Amino acid sequence: MAPRLSVVRGDLAAQRADALVSTITPALRRGAGSDAAAVWARAGPLLAAACRGLRAEPGRRRLVPGAVVVTTAGALDADWVIHTVVPAYSWSDDRTHLLSRAYRGVLGAADDLGARGLVLPLLGAGVYAWPVEEAVRIALHTLGATPTRVRTTRFCVADVAAAQAVAEALARG
Repeated sequence: MAPRLSVVRGDLAAQRADALVSTITPALRRGAGSDAAAVWARAGPLLAAACRGLRAEPGRRRLVPGAVVVTTAGALDADWVIHTVVPAYSWSDDRTHLLSRAYRGVLGAADDLGARGLVLPLLGAGVYAWPVEEAVRIALHTLGATPTRVRTTRFCVADVAAAQAVAEALARG
């Protein structure tokens, strides 16, 4: 069953959910962009310590685009943070499958955790340079086509135009 999707404008790190989604680098460090910065800042030192612990695990030194890891949420109003490696947009290579893999990985991790509610940014838009309309299309298609036990998925988008693009796509169904 596909989760119920919605969008809100605001600060991702201020949202309440079973799990928040944030970006992470392949080297398991804070992802680029203001959403990741806000999540890491508000979560506090427990999140950074958890990522250091992951880096110390054998085989976890480098993640591929679309991979996910889960950590504590620290001081966030969530139980977990699901981190994913988001591929940068490319004008010459079609990386749609990698962005879709990130969304599928997030849902799979949420299912493994028993999370029923997710809050996430519009992955790929912004600093990763995906055109907003394309990022929205990939997100909604992947989330709608991926079986999950997650009941609600809320996009939290600070950018006015991106939030409106998500809202319009959701209204079109």
